[in-house]
Amino acid sequence: MTDIAEIDRAGLKEVFFGKPLYTNWVNDAKGIADVISRLRLAETSFDHYCPHCDKETVWRIVPTGFARNIGNSVNAGQLGPNGQNRWISDGSFELFICCERVKYHAIRISFFVGTVPASAPIQWQLVKYGQFPSLIDLNAGSKEFSAVLNKNAKIEYRRALELTAYGYNIGAFVHYRRVLELLIDQAKDEAVEDNSGFDLASFQALTTTQQRVKALGDRIPQFIADRPEMYRILSEGVHEWSEAECGAVLPLMKLAIDTVLEQEHERKIKANRKREIALQLQQLDEKIGAGDVSSTLKTTKK
Repeated sequence: MTDIAEIDRAGLKEVFFGKPLYTNWVNDAKGIADVISRLRLAETSFDHYCPHCDKETVWRIVPTGFARNIGNSVNAGQLGPNGQNRWISDGSFELFICCERVKYHAIRISFFVGTVPASAPIQWQLVKYGQFPSLIDLNAGSKEFSAVLNKNAKIEYRRALELTAYGYNIGAFVHYRRVLELLIDQAKDEAVEDNSGFDLASFQALTTTQQRVKALGDRIPQFIADRPEMYRILSEGVHEWSEAECGAVLPLMKLAIDTVLEQEHERKIKANRKREIALQLQQLDEKIGAGDVSSTLKTTKK
C-alpha cells in the first residue's frame, strides 16, 4: 500500500503512465476524495508517446462521463460535516484521457474505491486495476527508434516494458542492461563487417564495458560513451537494490535507454546517407573518367 501523498510528489502523469496495475493508494476519506476530485477535474495536460500516432503527443483528461457507483458527492468540497465519509460507497470509476492530435485516440483507466479491510480507524484505498492501451504500449516509444535493435535486443526491450507494467522492477533492470550489452555487440559486429581494420581479438580482450565502448568509437551512440554510469547503475540495481528502489529510478533509466535508441536511429540515418552519397559520387566519377560527360550532366540535372 502506498500513501496518497505519493501522488502529490510524483504527479498525476505518473499515475497514468508509470504506475503498474493494482497499485493502491491509502488515506482517510477526505484524502481519497481530494485525489478523485483532481483526477476527474484536472485541466492538466501531459506530454507522452501515443501508440496510435506513433509519436509524442499531448494528452488531456476528459472530465465527464466516466464515474459510476461512487455516490452522489465525490468532490472533496462536498464532504459531510466533520469530514464524514458516508458520501462514498464501494465501487469504481473510469477515467478517459484523449490525444490532442486525434481525439478518438484515448486511454481508458479503471479505479476501484473502497475501505481497507480491518483498518482502524477506517482507511480508504484507491486501486488502479485496469488500463487500455497497456503501459507496455504507452511506454514502447517510437517504432523508428526500436527498429535500430536486432531481434534479440527487441525482445529484451519488450520484456523490460512488460515487467515494468506489473511492478517487477528488478527484472526490468536486468533486461534494460541486456539492451545496452546487445547494442554494444551490434556495434562490434558492424565494425567487423566494415573490414576497416577493426581488431576483434583486442576488443574481446577488454574487460570492462567502458573500455569496449571507447574502442567502438563513433559506431556506438555517444550517450553511452558520455554516461558510463548508466550501465553501472543498472548492474547495481540488479544485484543490490529492492523492487521499490529500482522502481523509483526506473522512469529515468528508461528515458536514458530511449535517448540511446534515438541517437542510434540518427546515427544510422547519417551513416546510410553518407554511404549513398559516396556511392553516387563514385559512379559519377567513373562516368566522367569514361568520357560519358553528357549523360552524367543529364543525370545530375534530374
